[in-house]
Amino acid sequence: MRTWIRYSTGNFQPSDLKRYFVFMTVVFWGLIAAAYLSYPRENHFTIMTHSFSYLGSFDPEHNPKWWPIFSVAMTFWGLSTVPLVFYLCRRFSAISRPAARIGASQLLLGCLGIILVGVIPTGHGIFIGTWDWGLAHRNAGLMVAITFNLGIFLHEILLFIDKFTRRHLGRYGYWRFVWPYTFWWSIVFLAAYFLTKWVFVYEDMKKAAAVAGRTLEGSWSEALNTRYSIPLWENILVVTLFVFMIWLVARIPWDDLSQSARNTERQ
Repeated sequence: MRTWIRYSTGNFQPSDLKRYFVFMTVVFWGLIAAAYLSYPRENHFTIMTHSFSYLGSFDPEHNPKWWPIFSVAMTFWGLSTVPLVFYLCRRFSAISRPAARIGASQLLLGCLGIILVGVIPTGHGIFIGTWDWGLAHRNAGLMVAITFNLGIFLHEILLFIDKFTRRHLGRYGYWRFVWPYTFWWSIVFLAAYFLTKWVFVYEDMKKAAAVAGRTLEGSWSEALNTRYSIPLWENILVVTLFVFMIWLVARIPWDDLSQSARNTERQ
């Protein structure tokens, strides 16, 4: 019990982190695998046509019986990422405590967004007021996207500042941080590129369809099973975010904080 209390505050030792990474990965992806396996075969879930959240949709055409598994998985992911955020805050406080707290606050909001994505499943029907379940769920997903991108970017700025000032987090070099950030931003920009390009591709398709006297199904449907598919990129980004957070935490050297920074952290 004492160990888990220490974990919950982000007070990890090096060996703790490895065990925690394994614990997070096995539990979260085990639950996602269970949600996938319980998804009715006749509803044909694929990442090219089905959003990640459809694993947790109560609609008859998705996962009406076992959708709560997805809710448990997302709630677990959000909660289990919080200690990693606390750990990052403790480490980045060596550079700037106020900036580290701002960055951590964005990541914590992202964790809350992940939890809300789980507890507010997508589907038809009124959720609250004029919001249906689908709209509330999409807004929670938007919260995840905005806050995690802001938090990740702020931590990147802190690393850049540290490289040219006190070098508290770069005893083994700053190239160790390049790879997880390159991985994250490459996927984010690829997704943005293809989803933005689709707007123009679809406009050309509509013009061609009008000339040919055909009717298109709609932007979302026409993009399915192509590289412009929104579900495809949503699924890829979920995996990317999970991997990136673990990779970033793992890249921070354990023994590189100066004694003065440690003293500052205790104050």
